[in-house]
Amino acid sequence: MKSFIAKIFLISLISFPLWATDSPLSEAVSKINLVSAKKPITTFSIDGVDVGVGISAWSDTLGGNNYFVESAQLGTFKDSLTVLNFAGDGDDHYIDNGRYYDMVLFSFEEAVTLKGASFFSIDKYKKANGKNDVTVAGLSDDALGLFTSGKNTWNDISMKAIAGASGHFGINNLQSTFEGLNAAKYWLVGAYNSVFSSVNNKRNSIGFKLAALDIELKKPSIQQPPTEVSEPGALALMSLGLGLVLYRRKRRA
Repeated sequence: MKSFIAKIFLISLISFPLWATDSPLSEAVSKINLVSAKKPITTFSIDGVDVGVGISAWSDTLGGNNYFVESAQLGTFKDSLTVLNFAGDGDDHYIDNGRYYDMVLFSFEEAVTLKGASFFSIDKYKKANGKNDVTVAGLSDDALGLFTSGKNTWNDISMKAIAGASGHFGINNLQSTFEGLNAAKYWLVGAYNSVFSSVNNKRNSIGFKLAALDIELKKPSIQQPPTEVSEPGALALMSLGLGLVLYRRKRRA
């Protein structure tokens, strides 16, 4: 398998206005389940392969990890994405986990692997600790309906994480490297969400503005055609086979 990695600058993908919507994913462009059918599929290229992606924001906007996940609003701040929980939040708000778990859902046309992320800035009041700062989770296709029901928690959604496709990673010098993740079509990226952790349930306070993702697309290696035997060579093999048959019959006579 050949692997191709590209750094996708998120703001360059956003060619349309960002606003809150209550449109369910199932009513959106079906190929990648955009959060609103009014928004076009945004594409980027990895080694000449065009891949579509939809981007939406989600948060347990009632607060706490036992509350329901609801649609939030994507915001932009210079060269980065943010999540706005309320109409009063400015675009300089952070993707954070102070009162709520903010996460961004990336819906790709085909399975990809997230290899890392870059950040525009970190909330000065919520310093990165270089360990559990950002949560990444690849989800199965049947997880999408949980987002729009209005009756599911982050814990419900975490049950749909693909085996080997979720983890918690540190941020150092505004960079994070994601290691050992399997591929998925649907990816959550957000402030450290302890609900997705089976080991550490502590809420490590962090807030950041997401600038870019490193995406890996795997292509099947080209299969070499079987070696063809030339016509003279084929005739020689047939002659040898006939010779062995005649030899055996002669010995039996």
